[in-house]
Formats: sequence, C-alpha cells, structure tokens
Amino acid sequence: MAALKHNAYLNNEWTPEEQSVLEELLAKYSSDNKMHCYAQIALHLKNKCLRDVILRCRWMSQKGEQGSDDISRKNKDKKEKLRDLMPKLTNIANHANAQAILPMDSDGGISYQAIGGLTGKLLEQNAQAFDQISANFAACKIQENINLLLQTQSNIFNVVNKYD
Repeated sequence: MAALKHNAYLNNEWTPEEQSVLEELLAKYSSDNKMHCYAQIALHLKNKCLRDVILRCRWMSQKGEQGSDDISRKNKDKKEKLRDLMPKLTNIANHANAQAILPMDSDGGISYQAIGGLTGKLLEQNAQAFDQISANFAACKIQENINLLLQTQSNIFNVVNKYD
C-alpha cells in the first residue's frame, strides 16, 4: 500500500568526516568539469549519491563554506530543541481530548485511504510523481521532471486552498 513516509534516499545529513572528504576532493578535482568533479566525489562517499554531492556543493556556494564545527553545533542544537520539545509532544499525544490518530500502514506511513477524499488522491499523485522524479534524477533525465514538478506544485496549491 502506498503511503506518506520518509524517503531514506534523500540523505541531507553530512558528518564532519564526509564534509572533510568533500572539501579535499573539491580541491583535487577543481580543474575538472563540474559534473565530472561531483561524480568523482560521489564515488568516494559511500553514503552519498551524485544528487547529494550537487546539493551540498550548491548549499555551500550559497551559504558560504561553513566549518565542520559549525555543522556539528547546528546538529547538536537541533537535538537539544527536539529533546526539550518531546515532553510537550508526549503530553499532547496522551491528552484525553487529543484527536484520533490516523491509521498507519505496515511501512509506518499514513495511508492515502485514511486521509481520504480529493486530498488523499492529490497526495498519492504527488508521491507517485516524486518517485518518478527520483528515478529521473538517477537516470540523468532531469528535463523530464519539469511537468512532474509543476503538477505536484498544483496539487499542493489545491490541497492548501481546499481545491479552489
């Protein structure tokens, strides 16, 4: 059964070691074509794909290169905020007046049938489109994603605005 769930393929967490390897290899392959450089880096990082490397390099160029200490500090800050928030979330979930929880499927996601109606159908269409977009990226068919992205944008707009 298809469901809304976290896509493990989207790996945007970088360890300090991975960041260090990235920086070293960027310097090593700096004279190469950008795509060749990114591909070489992805080959050296076992937990990263070409997409991850490209997105990280784009992020670094937009934000300015940040040291691995800063990245570690940000991760620590996120964990501390989550730890502080957990008791509040637990109280809300255990509260007698809490709304019924949507049924989960075997993958731990919320089934589209549980969401129901046009919203469920639109979200299911988006999940299928995102799966195809991922496949297109893996096959270097990036141009084919334009219409898929436009459709998902339209679906999201319709859900947010209640199908207006």
